[in-house]
Amino acid sequence: MSRAARTNKRIITTMTRYARSARWLLAGGLLFAASAAAQSDYIRDVETELQQLGYDVGAINGVFDDTLESAINRFKADEGLPQDGALTRDTRALIAARAAGEPLPSRLPAPTQPAQPRPAPQPVAPPPQPKPSSTQAATPPPAAPPTAAARRGRAAFGESGWRAGRSAYKRRVGFVVDLAAEFGGDDLVTVVLDNNDSEDITAGDGIVLGAGGYWLLRENFGLQGTLAYKINQTSADNSDLGLERWIVDVSAITFVDDFQFAAGLVHHTNIDFDGDGFLPDFSFDDATGLKLEIGYSWFALSYTNIDYEVNGFSFDASNVGLRLRGGF
Repeated sequence: MSRAARTNKRIITTMTRYARSARWLLAGGLLFAASAAAQSDYIRDVETELQQLGYDVGAINGVFDDTLESAINRFKADEGLPQDGALTRDTRALIAARAAGEPLPSRLPAPTQPAQPRPAPQPVAPPPQPKPSSTQAATPPPAAPPTAAARRGRAAFGESGWRAGRSAYKRRVGFVVDLAAEFGGDDLVTVVLDNNDSEDITAGDGIVLGAGGYWLLRENFGLQGTLAYKINQTSADNSDLGLERWIVDVSAITFVDDFQFAAGLVHHTNIDFDGDGFLPDFSFDDATGLKLEIGYSWFALSYTNIDYEVNGFSFDASNVGLRLRGGF
């Protein structure tokens, strides 16, 4: 097969991989976008109905903010309910019923009844009181009221029972750490060591260390982004020959209990090969690819589809990664 034919075959294969991955990413993105839009419409309906009932909700924008929380607390006070700021299913149903025309309870205090004369009390001997036991457990103090942040979290996501099912990603906004070993890609260089063993420097192998942040738009959907450094070097004592690069990763994430599923884009930049005097140094062009990930608790398995190019030559840098990743 001629060199041009091999190049055309590689291009067709790469385009096919991108097309398959793009279908997965498009389907996941549409599902995530529909889920986020439904949550915004839900909050916007609550704002509209509370405004009809005479409560100040500020701008009707589908965002659960402090003004909406205050309006919910005033509504609950008028209904004789605890003012905890939570938009539970029962609270939502009560707001809708009142907006549909059911009368609100009077906000004026109920008229007092005239006092009725009571018969004179008869002296009664007090019953004997049991002596307190030294082994009796003390009554625990009442629990502290929830903070404003906790009330907003419950109101935006419903009750907080979902948090107990996760070991990570328990906050609405938090940090992400990522430590991974990735394997795969085309061979770039084969190095022969002093003991006649050989090592391959491949385009997709490497150790990854990264950090970033995440933002949960709902209890089971959010966005995360990381900046990571990836390196692959030989184990020779007298050589640092290897390949290094920086990676920007932006993904959408969804959750099922302690499982996480992610799909997004990765961008590799400063992709530099260091020949350490044994081979010439060179740099690949910046590259962008697709990434899929499935995880449980703090562990994840990822697949990245990406190619590196230099001087018109293309190398497959796709890889499978074993990751220690989590949000806190």
